[in-house]
Amino acid sequence: MGISYHGTQFDRRENPLGLTSVCNEEIELARDTGLPMRGIITVFRKNATRPRTSFELAGKNVSAETPNLAVHDDSRQQDCAAGRYVPCLETADVLRHDCVGPGLYELELSAPQVAASAAPGQFVHIHVHPAQPHSPAQPHSPAQPHSPAQPHSPAQPLLRRPFSIYDIDSNAGGSITILYGVRGAGTLLLTNARPGDCLDVMGPLGRGFTLPESQSQSQSQPQPPARSPHALLIGGGLGIAPLVFLARTLARAGCRATVLYGANTASQMQPALLRLQASRAESVRVFTTTLDGSAGLAGIVTDLLTAEPLAAELGDIDSIYTCGPEPMMAAVEQFALARRIRGEMSLETSLACGVGACLGCARRLKAGPGASPVYARVCKDGPVFSFGQVELNPIAYGEE
Repeated sequence: MGISYHGTQFDRRENPLGLTSVCNEEIELARDTGLPMRGIITVFRKNATRPRTSFELAGKNVSAETPNLAVHDDSRQQDCAAGRYVPCLETADVLRHDCVGPGLYELELSAPQVAASAAPGQFVHIHVHPAQPHSPAQPHSPAQPHSPAQPHSPAQPLLRRPFSIYDIDSNAGGSITILYGVRGAGTLLLTNARPGDCLDVMGPLGRGFTLPESQSQSQSQPQPPARSPHALLIGGGLGIAPLVFLARTLARAGCRATVLYGANTASQMQPALLRLQASRAESVRVFTTTLDGSAGLAGIVTDLLTAEPLAAELGDIDSIYTCGPEPMMAAVEQFALARRIRGEMSLETSLACGVGACLGCARRLKAGPGASPVYARVCKDGPVFSFGQVELNPIAYGEE
């Protein structure tokens, strides 16, 4: 028996939550009606005898056509119209998997459905163990150093791992690339994936960046030449991943992008720099900082906001986008709000279900004094949020 997820039919074995008899739409109904969920493993039974869309929740019948169950706001309806809230499940072939730095990897996957609808700032959710075993007839290339295979353990990661979409290639059927570092058991296991293996990928997920209108898009009639929109992109560490996709998208749209990129060492930033340099050189400018001083300015990336001569060139910024450590993003947010520049940030956090059902990634939003707390789900309402919207963690940091 199949289930329906936002209009897309899935077999039980392809349940996007990885749980039998659980459907995300039904969980949304349970949450919005206030009926007990008993966690994300609550079993919902679809009532197939009624002509209207209805479900039995905690012994009560609830119709999806009831007005107070409307959970889709205008912005989400627009995203639905653009196909951004209809994630797909793909068994993606591993095309390339390179170790590009100490503990740093680039993974390219053949995922034409995800590549066709992905927007900068969105992410994919990946089962880190291959969907089928690697064929002995395809030996691992010595040009792609990987961590040695780990002994089989019964405690392999159950949940998917989220990864920002780093780049897409619409040629050759469509592929996506992610940039990731080894941070735990899940990403360590992922390093063993080799070309020819298959990985189970769900996406694209989440809310992406709001793109500025280019001159050609905003003018319906011929007008005198005007300057192109100018965006400032600020990334720290692996937070550069969604910004690379964004910078390349902006360049193709005729916008200018200035990228400020901070990392611990020069070797950690080389992969992203190569992709940024492959963009239109006249449209994308890159400035760097490293904590050890091995490349660019010695220090943290926000030092560039006040360092000359770059600071004098930031007077015509129309929008700011940032991703990285939260203290860094808090400083960027303060910089933007003080100058009344619109901007957005992409939060980095651990995710479980990835579709807004488990509420494990809820973050508190800013509210006025005495107001009741309001929370947003990073995986579904984000990961991209506007400046001034989310309460950030102002924890001191020593690396980016």
